[in-house]
Amino acid sequence: MKSSKHKNRQGKFLILLGISLLLIGAAIPVKVHLKNEKQKKIALAMEEAMLKEASKKKAAAKKPAAAEKGAAKSLQEDAITYENALGVIRIDKIDVVLPIFDNTSKKNLLLGAGVVKTTDPPSTEKNTITVLAGHRGSGKGLDFFLHINKLEPGDEIKITTRKQVLYYKVYGDEVVEPDDWSRFIREEDKTKLYLMSCHPYPKNNKRLLVKSELVGIRDL
Repeated sequence: MKSSKHKNRQGKFLILLGISLLLIGAAIPVKVHLKNEKQKKIALAMEEAMLKEASKKKAAAKKPAAAEKGAAKSLQEDAITYENALGVIRIDKIDVVLPIFDNTSKKNLLLGAGVVKTTDPPSTEKNTITVLAGHRGSGKGLDFFLHINKLEPGDEIKITTRKQVLYYKVYGDEVVEPDDWSRFIREEDKTKLYLMSCHPYPKNNKRLLVKSELVGIRDL
């Protein structure tokens, strides 16, 4: 009898443990989704702020643009992030909106995309190449560049800076070794943008480069 009762208790414990693990497993994707949605909301506020800031400056307003700072202040803990960002990258096809920073520090890549060392910040200058690195997945659930493999020739990438909106068109991709930066080649009369992330996800022992070229500019 004791053995039977012990088995029953053990069985109930295992059932409860199984249910608990299922609930935890279901909660993780929700947490990841909410975290990524928050990051997207921050980036959208930054994009709007940069557009308004440029509009104010163009109108020769003497005061700092309060409206755009207000957009960042609506997410108060991220006001410093707004001040440090070079711009915002938007890829509508894969629902990506991220702030861009001037380096790929661990801190910056937890907030958005970073310009790879030895490459150029986004601009309209010829003979330049901007390489933006971003997480394709991480222990913190950040999947900023998770779907860049879905981008195809002709797809649009947009970068908003404090002065201009830059439009790029994808023309190809390439898989390289993680330390092979020999592909970051500047070409005369071209302004190029590469997106770089780990590949294949989640193995991540290579790097995927999605290549694009500047095709349009809108001054703010």
